[in-house]
Amino acid sequence: MKRILIASALALGLFTISAGTAMAGPEYQVSYKVPSKSDSATLFITLGNAASTTFFNISSISGTWDGHAVTGLSNYGGADNLFSPLGAPKGAVQYFTSGGLSFVSDGLSINLGGTYAERKVPYVELISNVDPTGNFRKIPAILTVTEVPEPGSFALLGTGLLGLGLVLRKRQKRASRA
Repeated sequence: MKRILIASALALGLFTISAGTAMAGPEYQVSYKVPSKSDSATLFITLGNAASTTFFNISSISGTWDGHAVTGLSNYGGADNLFSPLGAPKGAVQYFTSGGLSFVSDGLSINLGGTYAERKVPYVELISNVDPTGNFRKIPAILTVTEVPEPGSFALLGTGLLGLGLVLRKRQKRASRA
């Protein structure tokens, strides 16, 4: 009985800890690669409040852009920093609005525009303050968006596997006594 009580308290503690981390909002990994160049990025974006039926505000960003750390969001290039998890071609016309996602990396502001479904190869509009005229380039790119599982899901899975292992161990001990 004492073991069950301790196991229950431990499971409740894990659930309480994981519930606090899950409140941050869904997180997505956006991987960006330009086949013709060495440009690449891995960005982790966390969604905040809904801005419309398909787009959500991006509340935080981290990751790397061409090997440099991403230090935060910006509004460079008129970015509205909205993201649609539906993305192209499943639901929304694009992952980002035409205002795009803007962030700072290595002291530079970078803006990624939409990836449109009607194109055979997704592209992003890359605006960077490297060019003082504010010109932008449409760059064919491979953009991969995947949802990052929340830590609470892993904690729940681990608790379930631990419980299953304990039940199987107990059953095995009983079988060996008989």
